[in-house]
Amino acid sequence: MGSVSVAAASPVGASQSSWVLDSGASFHVTSDSSQLVDCKTVHDGASVQTTDDTSCSITHQGSLSTAHFTVPNVSLVPQLSMNLLSVGQITDQNCFIGFDDSSCFVQDHRSGTVIGTGHRRRGSSNLYILDTLSLSSSAGSTAHVSTVASSASSFAKWHHRLGHLCGSRLSTLITSGCLGQTSIDSSF
Repeated sequence: MGSVSVAAASPVGASQSSWVLDSGASFHVTSDSSQLVDCKTVHDGASVQTTDDTSCSITHQGSLSTAHFTVPNVSLVPQLSMNLLSVGQITDQNCFIGFDDSSCFVQDHRSGTVIGTGHRRRGSSNLYILDTLSLSSSAGSTAHVSTVASSASSFAKWHHRLGHLCGSRLSTLITSGCLGQTSIDSSF
């Protein structure tokens, strides 16, 4: 399997226990195995590519389960220095994410219930940090990290998931087979 991008590897201003909402992350990642339950070893050589072009191996996948978080399908990447929650993966679970100048929330589209809340950390990073999130492991969610990179997907969807990666770089990832069955779109 190829690699999939995450937006940051070493943020300024986020503690190692914070969970950052990241529109550039293809899937949820953590470097802290103690927060994961039902952890299974990933054997397919999957990796993530950070914005500084560092490749980091995904070693395990499990579910985040703490007093404040319930999130399925979290990948363990020991080399990362922060915890990222993928905006794309959350919205794929039929959720809406709202932001304003000081806070954020996650709402379940089906029920209208707010299932997560967070705040904007002011300062040099201005990251949105989730304080709580309770996602179900419904059939509509992405089942495994291997299906994230190998399922058929549109060029535009990968463009957004990978932090609005330029068309030529995205085309290179597609040509090399990293993004599965995706057609190259020359309009980007």
